[in-house]
Amino acid sequence: MLHQNELVFIEVKGRMASDYMAALHSIGRKKQANWLRAAQHYVSQYPESYTALRFDLLVIQYHTGRSEWLQDILELDDLVEGYKAW
Repeated sequence: MLHQNELVFIEVKGRMASDYMAALHSIGRKKQANWLRAAQHYVSQYPESYTALRFDLLVIQYHTGRSEWLQDILELDDLVEGYKAW
């Protein structure tokens, strides 16, 4: 998704309860590295001018259909530093 010239990657998680922090903590280092690789591949295939990348989490509560959109959930500086393939 493109939002104000930011390329946004969104992870969607469904939950039985409204524990959004549990959904946030379920995105471990391996998932973060996979996200980063996917972003790197996408940008290499579609090299439009993006000012930034952003990674968001959309959590949907099954019973109520209520959703919570958590924006910019990854610290890219820490992630890129730990990811050797860049």
